[in-house]
Amino acid sequence: MPLVVLELSAAALTLRIRPKAIAGIFGAGSFTWAASDPVVIYPVRGRWVSFNRGLAIEGPSGLCYFGTRRPERILSALEQQRFPVSWGERFIKLTLV
Repeated sequence: MPLVVLELSAAALTLRIRPKAIAGIFGAGSFTWAASDPVVIYPVRGRWVSFNRGLAIEGPSGLCYFGTRRPERILSALEQQRFPVSWGERFIKLTLV
């Protein structure tokens, strides 16, 4: 059972943490973006573990990651729904708060 789900509808992209109890422990909710929001979505990979791949969703409110083995497939679907997509792969940014 995946802990994080990325859902694409005609109107929105939603990143949701499951189950809700785990999301509550970490104080996290779901994140939703519209195609018109000032975000950029691009593929990422780990710096030390090369098979660690996924997507980054970066906007004014911060940066979210979604791990997937098929980022190209998701980027294509997002691009078809007119979300701002960049195809250039970048490294995952690790920051300590």
